[in-house]
Amino acid sequence: MVQLYIHDLDPKIDKPVRELKGFSKIALNPGEAGTVTFTIRPRDLAYYDVHGRGWKADAGKYEIEIGASSRDLRLKSVIRLTGAFTEPVPGSNSLAQK
Repeated sequence: MVQLYIHDLDPKIDKPVRELKGFSKIALNPGEAGTVTFTIRPRDLAYYDVHGRGWKADAGKYEIEIGASSRDLRLKSVIRLTGAFTEPVPGSNSLAQK
């Protein structure tokens, strides 16, 4: 099992230290190597913004951690989201008006 965690390095709100954002199971024999590919989209960095009634990811740096579990992280890298990301939640406007 390979797990992908994301950590916001400068969060604007309280967030967990790391969030599981992806995983993949790969079967390997002893001594064998394999490749697992993850695609990280801005939505994967987002949190629900109550006031904006939608998903939001703030521009900034995010640490990517990969390992067999949250206690066995073997790869780390930093990515940068260059602009804020927002995505409305369908129907959230009608719920807020009631």
